[in-house]
Amino acid sequence: MLKKKLASFMPHSMRTRLPLSYAAIALVTAVAVGAVLLITLHNYYGERELDRMNRGAGAIGVLVERMMQDGTPVSALQPRLDSFAFFSQAKVRLLDVQHQVIAESNDPSTVNMVSFHSQDGPDVGLGATTRVKMLFDVQPFQGGETSGFAMSAPVGPGFPDDGQAGNRVFVDGSPYGVHVKPDWDITRDRSDQKATVTLVNDKNDKLGYLELYDGPSIGSEIVDRVAWALVGASVIAILVAALVGWSISHVITTPLLGLKHITDQMAQGDLTVRAKIASSDEIGSLAKAFNQMTDQVEHTITTLKCFLADAAHELHTPITALNTNLELAATESDDATRQSFIERALEQLKRLETLTNNLLILSRIETHSLPDERHKVDLGALVRETSELYASQAEQMGITFLIDAPSAPTIVTANEAQLRRTLCNLLDNAIKFTAENGSVELGLRHDGTDIKLWVQDTGIGIPAEDIPYLFNRFHRGRNTAAYPGNGLGLAIIKAIVESHHGKVAVDSLSPGTRFTLLLPG
Repeated sequence: MLKKKLASFMPHSMRTRLPLSYAAIALVTAVAVGAVLLITLHNYYGERELDRMNRGAGAIGVLVERMMQDGTPVSALQPRLDSFAFFSQAKVRLLDVQHQVIAESNDPSTVNMVSFHSQDGPDVGLGATTRVKMLFDVQPFQGGETSGFAMSAPVGPGFPDDGQAGNRVFVDGSPYGVHVKPDWDITRDRSDQKATVTLVNDKNDKLGYLELYDGPSIGSEIVDRVAWALVGASVIAILVAALVGWSISHVITTPLLGLKHITDQMAQGDLTVRAKIASSDEIGSLAKAFNQMTDQVEHTITTLKCFLADAAHELHTPITALNTNLELAATESDDATRQSFIERALEQLKRLETLTNNLLILSRIETHSLPDERHKVDLGALVRETSELYASQAEQMGITFLIDAPSAPTIVTANEAQLRRTLCNLLDNAIKFTAENGSVELGLRHDGTDIKLWVQDTGIGIPAEDIPYLFNRFHRGRNTAAYPGNGLGLAIIKAIVESHHGKVAVDSLSPGTRFTLLLPG
């Protein structure tokens, strides 16, 4: 049911379905590739963030361990945690051994004011190379102006706690350090990674834990940009795929539409149209097969038309004679004369029966409607068996009957009944048209890869002008009017031989005639 519903929404035209299919494939591919790429990038930067947090936590943990061993009070630890948080750009939390919070830094993402306190040395500028020992204090600051960067040595020993001894500069934190930036209204994505280190004293006694968390998400901006780039690239890929699909569908459907147009013409009765074979691919093979089918259809219809016309003509004569004899018999009072008319009518009936049987056989052979009962046949045995029947008939008519066939089996794949009919028709004609003291020869030989079968007689022969039409239906030679027949025997022979992929030929001799059949061995 679902499949039918989905099919109802699909366009019925290949020119539409193919571009949509290409676009769908491009969309699925883009989504799959994009998902793999974004997951890979996310995992990669997540690992980098965790590594950064671990290294930062380790470095800060060493300093905090020293301060805790020196007995630094919690109030003094808080600003130091803020300093660590600012320069690591992550929150710092100090826990005791029971995981209770001792101190926690402020949010490092806010803009801060940093005071630089130099323990010794003259005033230095940014370009100075003099090394100074400095103490950094971080204080929240809202507003003010950014001035030049300069540092002054404090007056008196120690470090002042009010942050007034040195000049101040406004700075902004980044994942890669700190930099001077007057615009401090910045919001960043935060990482969900967390690093935890255990704090111990010199005796390896546990002092507590230090956590570094809520650090900067250093890869989020890159991942976002890649995601938007993938969206743009996917849109372009889908459009290109749809365009390529449309082009390919145009190439595919154009010859198919041409073929459809030709079939429409055939449906209207024009059997002369043929498809153009413009390529050697599957479409070209289809066009070639269509033309072969059209040739066969045209041949079959033409054959049937000729068959009906010839049959109507040939049936007309015996039917007319039959009707005449029956009418005369019905009105004749003399018994002997009436009996003569009835006998003539019976002869016409027998002629009609033979004619209709031959027509039926011929039509079935030409239209391939007979069952294909082919098997291995010993043609030599069939020749000897058939010759026995006709040798006696020839002897009674004073005709010499000769047979020239090998004693070894001559095997062909054929319909035995049809080959027997072919031999009988040829021998019937040979004996019928041969006078007393004449001869009839039946021969069989291998001819390369083929098998040659011939029937030769010394009969009345065939006029040269009749030979081109000899195998046409109902055609009878000009010198055969005195002999019975309906002109279908040779047509049946030709149809049977060709259905076995063989050939039949005729040679007019002096005297007589020779019919030769070539069958594939």
